[in-house]
Amino acid sequence: MKQLPAATVRLLSSSQIITSVVSVVKELIENSLDAGATSIDVKLENYGFDKIEVRDNGEGIKAIDAPVMAVKYYTSKINSHEDLENLTTYGFRGEALGSICCVAEVLITTRTAADNFSTQYVLDGSGHIFSQKPSHLGQVTSLIWMASGSVSLILLMLLCIHLHGNYEITILKYGLHLIFALLLADFSLPADLSLLPLVRSGTTVTALRLFKNLPVRKQFYSTAKKCKDEIKKVQDLLISYGILRPDLRIVFVHNKAVIWQKTRVSDHKMALMSVLGTAVMGNMESFHYHSEESQIYLSGFLPKHDADHSSTSLSTPERSFIFINNRPVHQKDILKLIRHYYNLKCLKESTRLYPIFFMKIDVPTANVDVNLTPDKSQVLLQNKVLLSVPNLKMAVKAILMRMRKKKRKQFLRSLWKFVQMTGAREMYLRIQREKILNL
Repeated sequence: MKQLPAATVRLLSSSQIITSVVSVVKELIENSLDAGATSIDVKLENYGFDKIEVRDNGEGIKAIDAPVMAVKYYTSKINSHEDLENLTTYGFRGEALGSICCVAEVLITTRTAADNFSTQYVLDGSGHIFSQKPSHLGQVTSLIWMASGSVSLILLMLLCIHLHGNYEITILKYGLHLIFALLLADFSLPADLSLLPLVRSGTTVTALRLFKNLPVRKQFYSTAKKCKDEIKKVQDLLISYGILRPDLRIVFVHNKAVIWQKTRVSDHKMALMSVLGTAVMGNMESFHYHSEESQIYLSGFLPKHDADHSSTSLSTPERSFIFINNRPVHQKDILKLIRHYYNLKCLKESTRLYPIFFMKIDVPTANVDVNLTPDKSQVLLQNKVLLSVPNLKMAVKAILMRMRKKKRKQFLRSLWKFVQMTGAREMYLRIQREKILNL
């Protein structure tokens, strides 16, 4: 026996983590969210195999951390395995960027609030910096002091909009800053560059030539159907995060065409409405459930008891959203349970439909193991939480029964109002008395 070369080990492990275009996007999106981003742009070219770009407005990467930012098992999110019991971030293994570097060419452009300009880093296959240079984003402020006059002002504003078009620039705000800067320049007065926040903090990660060294993997995605399926998976992934984070702005572009976008909204209901539409949300009902004994918190939206199942169910589970501790997951046991009770209580028939629903489950972090699969799409719940089947079964049943009782009360209230309006109150009471006597 002999030890495998380091490059081979990196490729073998990385190809298990980065399995597709959507896995690259997922890792980069979660890095952005961990950095506090509220605006994310995802751009793909040729279904992501030529280029994947994820741009955010997060806090950026400090220059001191840059040399190891993509080296495997370097992370700022945990210090030891004990920290997993109090994990609040999506990432923690320090594998994402390093794994992407093994299967693609990676460039990272980043800037923190303390930096005067952005820096672009070119990384090698092991995640180390191959070269670096200042980015054009950091040079905009220096151009201002060279300009004067209304024509220059207009040109500079257009340049800023062009360079920062994805950041929802408020033209008035920056226009005032530019005018002030030009006045200072004209009078040769000292200026404070902090008055010109033209370049926000953030990071842009670009992955080129995905699977360049994995020909079989690349061949697998060579058909038009598989490529389109990958775009659909990316969109579904972004929709999940968009619903989970109402304050998150997302734009998804493929070959310069906008596939899906979401603006910042106030709450989960508005986020769901932007995805499902008002007609579907009109057939949904919110719920809340709390178990102090097991510290389980359930909240979300389920179809109303008397909803039109044609608008609240699908043949696939693509709109069945399950989140555990703010992490989108694929928990088959939970999905099976909700589907069973939905069909039993709402449809009253055996079907193969999946209900449209949004369920947010919060449990103590110490009772959840998120280090179960490479993509963290499944989690393991400890037995003491008892969330697997018994407690969740009771919770879902209680929620659906509560909805059913609520509808029954509404029906009886409406019936009584109708009886009073038609003057048939005495007849109604007589019928009820006869029913009681016949029991």
